[in-house]
Amino acid sequence: MSKRLIVILALLAAVAAGAVWLHFELLNHAWAYKLNGEWYRTDEGWSLLLSAWPVALAGAVIGGAVLFFIFGWLFMQGFEEDTKREISVMAMQLEHAEKQARTADKRAEERLANQWEDLKNKEAAARQALSEYKELKQKTIDYCKSAKEQIEEAEVKVAEAETKRDNSAAMAERFRKKLNRLSGASEGS
Repeated sequence: MSKRLIVILALLAAVAAGAVWLHFELLNHAWAYKLNGEWYRTDEGWSLLLSAWPVALAGAVIGGAVLFFIFGWLFMQGFEEDTKREISVMAMQLEHAEKQARTADKRAEERLANQWEDLKNKEAAARQALSEYKELKQKTIDYCKSAKEQIEEAEVKVAEAETKRDNSAAMAERFRKKLNRLSGASEGS
């Protein structure tokens, strides 16, 4: 519970206790005056305050000032203690928040480092795949060139073979004609 609240409740209790005390005290007093040797009562109880208002006013001012200074001082003491307590609570909350922030920073840095490492690994894998792709592409290009050269060589060989075949066929035809002539000449003789 707040010290200031305790001081305010104590002030209210003191004012209530003072009012109760004043009530019972006023029942024992009366305002009287003497006329021709006899005493007459004019006021008693609470109505006595109306007749004795200067005294009541001075008592209220003096008592109020004393109460004001005493309870003002107590209120300020309570305010200082409450403020110190609030500051210590806030300091603990700040320390806890800073600790959480440091922990969150560490976790974020670790996550970032892991993501960076994963990114590096993915980049290295991509570079490796690109290198393999380029190597495979070059091998394919070389294979295609080699195949094209082999096809061209084969076409040349085929052309040479066709030429030889044609030449052989022509030579065979010439031999056959010559043989036919020679066989026709030998038959005729």
